[in-house]
Formats: sequence, structure tokens, C-alpha cells
Amino acid sequence: MDRGVVNSELNSYEDAIADFTDVLELYPTYQAALWARSKCYIELDQLPESRADLDKLRHASTGGYRPHRRAALLALKLGSLEVYQDCCRLMLERFGETEDPNTAHYVAWTCALASDAADDYEQLTALATQAVDAQPSSDRYQKTLGAVLFRAGRPKEAIDRLAEAERQRNPAAKVPSWSSPAFTWYFQAMAHQTAGNAKLAQEYLDKANQWTD
Repeated sequence: MDRGVVNSELNSYEDAIADFTDVLELYPTYQAALWARSKCYIELDQLPESRADLDKLRHASTGGYRPHRRAALLALKLGSLEVYQDCCRLMLERFGETEDPNTAHYVAWTCALASDAADDYEQLTALATQAVDAQPSSDRYQKTLGAVLFRAGRPKEAIDRLAEAERQRNPAAKVPSWSSPAFTWYFQAMAHQTAGNAKLAQEYLDKANQWTD
């Protein structure tokens, strides 16, 4: 597994695929290897093979929300919106009643990354609210609630939550890639545009693009 990771980081994707395949011959349901191999297939534009690994991840029965989240992210990478939506619905079926705030946060955030990910945005809003109630000082949890409210067609409420997320963020803190402030700014741009605040929307979009660049 480690050799495959190294080969992937060196952009030796064919060698990495061979390494991950060796692992999967021994452990066919090893989710980390499926996820890593599927990403290598994407890099080589071998989308049918990547989708096959995605489907195995999507129906994983172990590992909590993580394999479903990974499958959803991979579907977005592939541009497969219907598969992404299916991943999100499956996550909600399995974890929509969770009492764990972190699980609630990740399920809600994953389902907010693209539109029409859920048939019932009240359930998603409840999950995101549950996380915020458990840890009101978390800028990530506030951001997720704002994102869900935007997807639910409630831009003004989303703006308030996203502004709170920005207030709570510590600019001096080391920011991991999965918690980039650009996420908040992109949603603020979309929410302000929907609410009719075109100038503010452009400001947040420029800010997010600058950070991302």
C-alpha cells in the first residue's frame, strides 16, 4: 500500500495502480486502496475503471460515512452528478439519524457541495444544525450550515451563518487544505448573488479565487 502511495505522489500512476491492485487481490474490500486506485485511474483518464471502484465504495457497509463521502467526492471529480446525488441519498439513508456531530457535519457538508443532492433539505438542515448546537464556536460547522441553507433556497439565512463562520475563523491558524476559507467565500459569493447583492458576490468570488490561486 505504501509503495502505491509513493508512486502516486511521484505521478507514476500505472505503477501505483499495479501496487493497489496487488493489495486488493488480497483484501478486495480495502477502502483506502479502492479510493487511491480510483484517483489514479482518473489521472490516466480511465473513467470506466474509476467508476467501477467508485461503485464498490458507494455500497460499502463498513467504515461509517467515510467511504460514501469519498465516493461522492470522486463522482464530482468525474462529473457524474447523478452518481454524486445517489451517494448523498445513500448517506442520508444510513446516517440521517446520527447522533454524532462530526458525522452529521460531514454528511451535511458533502451533500452541500452540489445542487439537488437531497430530496429533503430539512433533514440536511437538521444535521448541520445538530453539529452547530454541539459546537457553536466551530467555523467549519457554521460554514456547513450556511452552505446547506443556501442549497435549501434560503440565501439570506445562509449569508448570516457564513458571516458567522468567517468571524469565528482564526486567520493566524494553520489552515489544512480540507478547511480552506475559500469554501466559505465561494458560498458567500453564491448566496449574495442569489440575494441580489451582485457587488458583494463579486468581492467574495475574487477573494476566494485569489486564495485558491
